[in-house]
Amino acid sequence: YIVKRIILLILLSSISIITFAQDSPVFGLKAGLNLSELSRTAGALYSTQLLPGYNFGGVLDIAVDNDFSLQPGFLISTKGGRNAYRLDSFYGTAKVTLNYIEIPVNLLYHLPAGKGKVFFGGGPYLGYGLSSTRGYTGDGAAGGQTQFGDGLYDLKRVDMGINMMFGYKFRNGIAFDLNY
Repeated sequence: YIVKRIILLILLSSISIITFAQDSPVFGLKAGLNLSELSRTAGALYSTQLLPGYNFGGVLDIAVDNDFSLQPGFLISTKGGRNAYRLDSFYGTAKVTLNYIEIPVNLLYHLPAGKGKVFFGGGPYLGYGLSSTRGYTGDGAAGGQTQFGDGLYDLKRVDMGINMMFGYKFRNGIAFDLNY
């Protein structure tokens, strides 16, 4: 069952369906697979593992000229991580899942290739934490809510950074891309 879900998520990884219109902004739907991890510098010793998640939402592709487009988006995205930890004499594993609203703004360069276009680019993104969960197994195991806040063990609600994108867009408007 889990293998089937992972295969489905990989197939849906960053598929964009875009409705064409001449020289006007083009709206598209986007869905994909996220692989994320968390790290911490204070407290326990950790080894981290990737946590699969998802993203979905909409993008607007605005042609700047024949080669460039600006692509802002609005996405719901899950992030987080799995960690094996050691804190004093306690050992165990932890899983943290974080749910965000993300707003990326990418500048893309398009090159004709076959029956479509190769595109690449990137830009900034801003995320806002909506909710989170935390679960533990091992010594002193306890689950519960991960706090967004300013404390030592709290997570920052605002997430921002730079992303890069590479992909291929078919003439029918379907695009596949990889984001980092």
